[in-house]
Amino acid sequence: ARPAAADRADAAFTGPSIDLAAYFRGLDTSERDVEIIRPDLPGVVTERMILQAKGPGPLFRWIAAGFVNTSDVAQDVVIVIPEQGFVGSGFGWPQPPGGRVVSITAAGISELDRISAMGRGAYAFTLEPGKSAAIAFEATTAELPGARLWQRDAFDDQKDYLSFFRGALLGIAVLLTIAMTALYGFRARPVFLAAGGFALASLGFMILEAGHLPLIIEALRIPALDLQNSRAIIEGTMAAFLLLLLVTLADLHRIMPVTGNVLAVLGGLMLALPIYGFAEPLVAAGIARVLFAAVAVAGFLLILWLWRRGEAKAETSLVPWAAILLWTFVAAVAAASDPDSVAFSPVLLAGLCAVLVVLGFTLAHYAFSQGYLSRHFFREAGRRALALAGARAYVWDWQPEEGDLHVSEEIERALGQPPGLLADAGVEAFIELMHPSDRSAYETAVGEAEAEGRGSIEREFRLRHGDGSYRWFQLRARAMPGHGRRAARCI
Repeated sequence: ARPAAADRADAAFTGPSIDLAAYFRGLDTSERDVEIIRPDLPGVVTERMILQAKGPGPLFRWIAAGFVNTSDVAQDVVIVIPEQGFVGSGFGWPQPPGGRVVSITAAGISELDRISAMGRGAYAFTLEPGKSAAIAFEATTAELPGARLWQRDAFDDQKDYLSFFRGALLGIAVLLTIAMTALYGFRARPVFLAAGGFALASLGFMILEAGHLPLIIEALRIPALDLQNSRAIIEGTMAAFLLLLLVTLADLHRIMPVTGNVLAVLGGLMLALPIYGFAEPLVAAGIARVLFAAVAVAGFLLILWLWRRGEAKAETSLVPWAAILLWTFVAAVAAASDPDSVAFSPVLLAGLCAVLVVLGFTLAHYAFSQGYLSRHFFREAGRRALALAGARAYVWDWQPEEGDLHVSEEIERALGQPPGLLADAGVEAFIELMHPSDRSAYETAVGEAEAEGRGSIEREFRLRHGDGSYRWFQLRARAMPGHGRRAARCI
C-alpha cells in the first residue's frame, strides 16, 4: 500500500538546508517484513520496495520520504536526524535518550553513508541529475522531529562549528572541575568537595548533551551500563550534589545546625538515586529532575532570606545560586518544549558552563581570601589593627615548617631600623638584633612550644635599637598544633 501522498524533496534546493517534516509519510505495522510502493515515483508507477524491520517489535514504525534531483548536476546531500537529548524529553517520565533510527532501507541510490555527528544521525548520499530515490527509516517514535536535508558543504561547515563550540565548553568545564576540586588542597573545607562533585556531574551532563557519552560507554565496555541508566546516574548525582552544595556554600551547619544536618543527610541519601537508575532509569531520571528543580528554587529562597538577615556567607552565595536558578528555569523550558527545538541544546551547554564559571570564581575568592570577604570582615580587621597600634603591641608569627618569621613593620620603626630589615632577612635578622644573653632562653622557649604543639610562650628579651642601645620587649604567643603533634604555627 501507499500512505497518503506527499511531495518529493528536491535535492536541488537553495539555501543550506530544508525541513523534511512535510515530505515524510508514516506506516505502522505489526509485520516484520512489509512491502510498500516507493514514495519517490509518480503515482502511476507502482515499483515496490521491501522493508525488513530489525527492532524488537511488536509494533514497527516506518517513516519514508521520496527525493528527486531536478537539476542537471549531481547533488551531494545529508539527511540529519537529531537524537533524543534533554530538549523535549519531559519531566516525570522522560523520553529515552539516544537515536531515533533503528534501521534504514534505501532504493534508487547506490550508497547511503553514515557520517559521524555527535548527538545526531547523519546519512549522506549523492543523487544524480534527473534521478529519484526513496529512503525509509525504521524509527522508535511516530515522528522524526527536527529532521532536515542539508547541502553537504553547509553540513560540514556547521559540524565543524558545533564541534569547536562544544569542545571549547567541555574544555572549560574540565578545567573548572579540576580547579574546584583542587581548592580543597588550599583549604580543607567540605564546600570544595561538594562543588567538585557538582561540577563533575555537570560535566557528565554536558558530555551527554553534546553526544560524546555513547563513545565513552562503548570504550568502557561495562555490560550493565547503557545510555538510559547513564543519564539517570548523571542527573541523580547532579541533584544530590546540588543539595550538598547548598548546605556547604551557605554554611548551614553553623547558621542553622539542625537544618544543615538534616539537609546533609538528605543529600547523602539522594546519592542512592544513581544506583536506583540501574533498575528504573526513566523513573530515576524523572525524580532527579524534580528534586533538582526543588533544591534550586528552595535554595535560592533560603539564601535570599539569610542574606536579608545579614549573613556574610549568604551574600557571597547569592550570585552563584541565582545563576543555578536561572539555568534550572531554562532547562525546565527546554525539557517541556517540542523535541525539534534544537536551538535549546547549545544554550543549555553554554548556560551550565557559565554556572560553573561563576561558582568557580566564588570558591576561588573564598579559598584565597581566608573566608568570604565582606564589609564586616574589613571593619573587624581595621579595629584589630587600630587596637594593636594603640596598645603598642606588634605581631610575631613563626611558622616552623617553612622556617618563616613575620613581625610587624611597626617594630622596625620602633627600633629605628631600616625598613624591610626583618621582612627581608626574617628569623636571622631577628636573632641578630636580640641581646646575646637573651637568645638561648628565647630559642629554648620557642623550641619547647614547637615540640609540644600546644601551650603558650611568655618570654622577655631585649632588641637592639638603631642607636646601639637595647629596648625590652615581652613575647606572648600560643602554639597551634599541626601534623605529628608538633606545632605548625606559633603566633
